[in-house]
Amino acid sequence: MPQFLKLLDGEDCNSNDMAVPWKFTVTNGHSISEIVKLVLRTGYVKRVSYNRTVSKLVGMQHLYLYLGLTGGEILLFDYRNASTFSLHVMGKDGGEISYPSISHSTGESSNIQENLLASVTLPKYFAVEVKPSHMLAYCHGVDISIEFKNITNMWRTKEEITVVDGCRTWNLQIRKRSNNKRTAILRGWIEFRSGLHLDVGDRCVFKWKDECYRRFIVEVAKAVYIVQSE
Repeated sequence: MPQFLKLLDGEDCNSNDMAVPWKFTVTNGHSISEIVKLVLRTGYVKRVSYNRTVSKLVGMQHLYLYLGLTGGEILLFDYRNASTFSLHVMGKDGGEISYPSISHSTGESSNIQENLLASVTLPKYFAVEVKPSHMLAYCHGVDISIEFKNITNMWRTKEEITVVDGCRTWNLQIRKRSNNKRTAILRGWIEFRSGLHLDVGDRCVFKWKDECYRRFIVEVAKAVYIVQSE
């Protein structure tokens, strides 16, 4: 059964539109009806419209409000037919959420949760640890480790990615150097660094969003310094 997932952030939950990932659109977008039913396992049905021109589901915000979604949840869409998707929602803890006003047996919930966890592939990511050179007033680039070549290989010699943190976004220019063997963040880094109040030793994790290698959610792990007593 064709399926796709959506990792929500705060910006998504304040929008009425939801982009359908391009991979799914290429293979199935032509067959999706203008009106689509999203069916929860409780039997609840939400009707939304599909804008084929921009490949977006329109009318999603009511569903977010109904389910109390605020960001960090994963929506899993199973394609039943041209006008119907089964929709499962996984919370920030990785388990399926409790849906409003409906009770279910423990066994049913557990089985569905296990199937969901088995079928969802979590977003890919790359990470950058802030070094002293990255904090200079005129930083000339932040290299991305070859460890993350599964993502950097998807980019062209000159690329631009969008990074999201809640309702804030930054556009970062990516450049490949030395015959594409080195990949670095160039323009946009200083604004990004300032906006997140980064410091030396902080680790930025950029998580793949919307099945698109040009859009990421950022999480920052602040550096911890241990002061040794004399």
